[in-house]
Amino acid sequence: GSGGAEAEAEALRREEARLEAVREEARKEEEEEEARQEELRIKGDDLDLNAVDQEKLDAYKEQMETEFEKHAIKPGDAKWQHDVQIEFEEPEEDGGWDDGDEGDLSDDF
Repeated sequence: GSGGAEAEAEALRREEARLEAVREEARKEEEEEEARQEELRIKGDDLDLNAVDQEKLDAYKEQMETEFEKHAIKPGDAKWQHDVQIEFEEPEEDGGWDDGDEGDLSDDF
């Protein structure tokens, strides 16, 4: 009878609920992974902050500030030195980016 059909229907509902829970968990994991990847992009060179909206820009700036503060050496830290000056050797090859008349910026516009 109908008792078997009701039991089957209930088992099917439970299975569908389990399947939906698995799908929801997979969606959450995917969103978390996307968030981790987005966070990692800050450390890379492939992010164009000119192309993001203000909300994302503010979030990136906050993350960059946090990252900077983690690595900043401040007075009182063991590695801190006052007025560090470094002499650099002449470059082995010409960078090309600083060629030309420094006072003439009209070519840049």
